Amino acid sequence: MRVSDLQKLCPIYLQFNRRGEAFFVEPWLRICKVRAPRGSILQTLLGVLMRILVVEDDPSVRETLGMVLEAYEHEPDLVDDGEQALLHLERNWPDVMLLDLSLPGMSGEEVFENIRRKFNRVPPTVVVSAVQEGESRAKHLPGAHFLAKPYTLEELAEILEQAAASRSAA
Repeated sequence: MRVSDLQKLCPIYLQFNRRGEAFFVEPWLRICKVRAPRGSILQTLLGVLMRILVVEDDPSVRETLGMVLEAYEHEPDLVDDGEQALLHLERNWPDVMLLDLSLPGMSGEEVFENIRRKFNRVPPTVVVSAVQEGESRAKHLPGAHFLAKPYTLEELAEILEQAAASRSAA
């Protein structure tokens, strides 16, 4: 199905901007962005949204990341420790995983290794850490990218693009 086919189905209500994003224009002219179901034809037309698993124990950082990622049209899944990450991965495999190194119970490195053992693969991973030795610890995780806290939105966007590119290249 092409964009023109969608416009024929609902010519008055479905509008597209220059970037190919769909907007549903309601009769009283309130404009709401359409959220395309994962894997749907509409999502394919709109462009790739990444499902991003955020493994972060700090609630304020986790929730803020969730809001920022949603604002950039990604689908964040938020968990606060390694056990929850492993359980989540049994049901939903992300396009990219943002993994804090300093987690309660199981460290970020242990989470990474447990995922690799359990699933025989690991999603493209961005390791996040505020500790100085974080980058050297991340180098021991095959294929992982590193992002030092604190970071800017530009740095976050850039590292997510790099991780997505590594997913495409794999």
